[in-house]
This record gives sequence, C-alpha cells and structure tokens, in this order.
Amino acid sequence: FFIVIGIALYIMAYKGRAKYWDFESGLGGWQEWGTKSAIKYEKPIVTINTQARSGKNALLVRDDVTDHSPYAVYSIDIDPAKTYVFSGYLKSDRDRAAGEYISVSLLKMESGQEKHLKSLSPIKISVSQEWSFFSMKISSLPAEVSRIKLVVRPTLWNAPADTGYILTDDIAFGSPETSLLDLRPNFNRGFRDDSGAVPGGWTGQGDNDMRGLKSGSIKAGDIEFSIIDPAANKGKSVMVLRNNEAPAFSPREEISIGRSFDYLYLLHTAAWCGPGIIAGIIEFHYQDGVQKDLTIISGEDIGDWWQGASSRTLAVRLENVSPQKSPVFLFAASLKNPFPEKPVKKIIFRSDGKEGNRAIWLILSAVIGSGTMPIDSGMSALAKDRSKWFTFAMGNYRSPNALVNLSHLLDAPSGKRGFLSVKNGKFYFSDGTRARFWGVITIPSAACSRKKTRRNVLPKPWPVTA
Repeated sequence: FFIVIGIALYIMAYKGRAKYWDFESGLGGWQEWGTKSAIKYEKPIVTINTQARSGKNALLVRDDVTDHSPYAVYSIDIDPAKTYVFSGYLKSDRDRAAGEYISVSLLKMESGQEKHLKSLSPIKISVSQEWSFFSMKISSLPAEVSRIKLVVRPTLWNAPADTGYILTDDIAFGSPETSLLDLRPNFNRGFRDDSGAVPGGWTGQGDNDMRGLKSGSIKAGDIEFSIIDPAANKGKSVMVLRNNEAPAFSPREEISIGRSFDYLYLLHTAAWCGPGIIAGIIEFHYQDGVQKDLTIISGEDIGDWWQGASSRTLAVRLENVSPQKSPVFLFAASLKNPFPEKPVKKIIFRSDGKEGNRAIWLILSAVIGSGTMPIDSGMSALAKDRSKWFTFAMGNYRSPNALVNLSHLLDAPSGKRGFLSVKNGKFYFSDGTRARFWGVITIPSAACSRKKTRRNVLPKPWPVTA
C-alpha cells in the first residue's frame, strides 16, 4: 500500500468523492475515540466550534487529559482496488512541532464488527494558529481491507501528557475523477512557424518554435494531458493569448464547462514573460452568477518556455523539439477552483489587458479534476492557507540618496530585542517578539544594468565608472 502527502491548494468538490464535511449541520458522523469509560470528561472531546475556516462552523477535537490522548474518527466503507484522497484544513490552539495529527486506519469487517488491521501514518506535519491544508493519497490497499477509519488528533499519540485542541474544516474524502477539456475550437496557432512573422505559428519568430513536439499524451503526476496533431485541426494545436494583436494572438477564449470540479490543470508555457509578470487571467463564471478571477503569474504558476522556472508547477523538460533551443519547457499547473462546490458555467482565459504587457500565454492542454490532488511539484508536503494574506505596501517613501532605500523600515537600534532563537520552527527574539525576514535577490541582467540606470539607482556618493 502507499500513502502520499500532497501539496495544499484547496478543498475538493462533491463530484468524485464519497463524503464532504463542512460541519454546518453538525458533526456529520465524526465521533470521539480513544477515551476511557472510567473517566468523566469536563468538556466534549468532539464538538462544533464557530472558529470556522469557511461558513459558520468547524469541528473541534479536544484533549484535556494528561494520561491518554483521545481523538476524532470517521469510519467509511471503501473498495481496496480504488485510489482515494483524504484532505482538509487543520488549525491548532498554538504552534506545534511536526507530528502525526492525521492518519488512516485499515479495517476489515468480521461478524459485523470492525477489526483493526494496520494504521497508516503520513509524514509528520506542522500545525499552528493558521489554517493549514493537508492532502493524502491512499492507494494499493490489501484486498482484505473493506473499511478505513479517518483520524484527526488534537495531540500526539506518543505524548499523552500533552493537552490542547485542534480545529478541522472542509474535510473531503473520495476517488479522483478527471476530464480532458476540448480546446480544439479555441486553438488559434500551430507549433511550427515558417513565416517568421506574427501571423505564423507559435510566437511568430520563425524556427524559434516547437515544430518537433509530437502529438500524444504527456503525464504529469497522476494527470494526463493530450497534445493534439495540428494537421487534424486545420494546423491549430495551441491557444495563444496576447494583448492587442488579434487575430494573430487572441485576447480571450471562452470554454463551456457545466459542472463542478476541484482543480483546473493546465499544460502551458509563456514567452516574453519574466518573473512576476502577469501571463494572463482565468475567469471562473458560476451558474449562480458569481465570478471569480485567478491571476497567472510568471515564476509561480507558469514560466518562460526557453529558460523559465515556476515555483508552483511541475516543469516538463523537452529535448530537441525546437531548432534554436534545447531543452525547452512546458509547465503543468494545478489551479484551485475558488468555489469547488458550485457548478461552473464557463471559464474564460484572457490576456492581462494592460498596456505595455507583452507576455504571450500558450495553453496546450487542460484537464479538470474532482477528488484529485495537486500535481506534485517537489514542494513541501503541507502548504499554508494564504487566503488571508495581505499586500505589504511600502508607501510613497522617497530617499534623497538612492531610488531604493529601506532603512526607514528597520526596527532600530540593532539588538534591542535580544538574541534570535528558534521555537517550534519559527524565529523569536529574546523578548518574545516573533521575527520574520524579507529576502531579496538580484539577477545578472539587473546587476549589469546600463550606466544611466545605475546613476539613478545608486546613492549619490557611490562612484559610477563604467
């Protein structure tokens, strides 16, 4: 058997799963476990709490005793030949060290009774006072397994003296389903460009194209994309979007959906699109009239096809498909559906629309999935919920000495809060203040800038000789 922790992006929708819990109508069948009949507990082990991640309610699991560790469970019948995904959000009463706060027990039924076979535990994960997402893939189970027990622990089983509580919300369990979207009517260019002009194929740069890319399937994790043969679609095999250059490049393309789903998976890439540039925008239009947009940012959700990198995708390396560059790259992205419980009427892919943005967004294949996990990009097993993050605006501060001067942000004088140390995986000063650091980098093109630029950026006393 295998159990895999996946990176976190969002909750799953109803289609493709056996169960979903938002706890708006109560416990939903979750119950306490690991209690002792001789002990009278002052407060319920499993109860509803209003500290919800979404909606009004969440499930609270409490451990107030110091000689054992009660927890919450839910038993569900399964088919051992199938693959399942168990996911949800966790939040603790305090920052805690990494541990096994979620697990799965394998059971079989004998004479109407559950018989424990084995417990499956994922890799250790950290929980804190912020909502964190977990996602577990369960597959290749022994044939005798007919039921599994989902487990959420407020404290670690091997630390019975520990006390505290854990909250969980938006829990889902089910089998994955995927559907390939038919983009053929929306494809507007081919992989090959013989004209060397914009009306040609790919990015309109002559043989700096993808003419060697073969039709067929490309698999990224558990998601299978399809590359179509341009000859079977009037020479068109890729959807290319860019501002203000219709009809050579399309500013927007609309795809009808008509169902709910969890993730939109894209096999795509970009040109003229450095880190931080907006490659495009995806509009989710729901049947109830709600619209929600996702911004595709280079360096995060996509990269440049020549040499780009992308932190939240799986890079697909292609050799000998372009006459001018090898390797080149496509990027497999897992994009969360903002409202997976709502049926989606249509999706609109569009360019940024802002003057001066020259990015080209190239989409080769798209898949929607329910009960699925994000494609593993090699990132951490657990990602934080960033829905409540906010923009850090520096204001209109100007320095007479340099274009960029952050000295006004310093908490001077240095050392006033004491020594820096690590507690539960986070930085703290001696006076108890939480410490966070902002790291920046530079790139060769910025370091080797023009003389005029350096004169404007560097402080006046610095010599500029080149």
